[in-house]
Amino acid sequence: MEGMKFAGAVDIGLIDGRHMLLRPSLEVDFLRIRSRELWMVANAPMRVFRWDPSFIPNRESAITPVWVSLSGLPIHLFAREAIFAIAQGIGQPLLIDRATAQRSRPSKARVLIELDSSKPLPPKVRLILPHGNSAWQQIKYERSHSIATTAIIKATRSEIAREGKTEKR
Repeated sequence: MEGMKFAGAVDIGLIDGRHMLLRPSLEVDFLRIRSRELWMVANAPMRVFRWDPSFIPNRESAITPVWVSLSGLPIHLFAREAIFAIAQGIGQPLLIDRATAQRSRPSKARVLIELDSSKPLPPKVRLILPHGNSAWQQIKYERSHSIATTAIIKATRSEIAREGKTEKR
């Protein structure tokens, strides 16, 4: 995260020797930080996860951001709202990548999802299409790292929105 330029303020507080609390003031910074599960800080891996009131410092969080690919998704479903509706069958959608938003890679859509890695991950989701039709959409989970040695906890999007600092899109 060294040298990373944020659009707004990011408050950082030390919880203990292994955990920090990051509180970005803007949603764009929240999503940027959250878009990667692992960051390198001072040449050490740092895992990022969302704050949870049940957080216990000596227990790893099972909630993790994972990029998901939806290969062969019909192009008319590339709208952010449609992709988020599909992704909610897996976890909490956070954002779609630029190529998906611009429809410049129509072979697949990518969406970042917060999911509970302690639960089984579905290999496909059922799409309900117009006129009573349905189809199965295959899901590919992109996983860069499974466990890191250091963790960061950060503010939730609802805290940012509650403070009135959510960016307009």
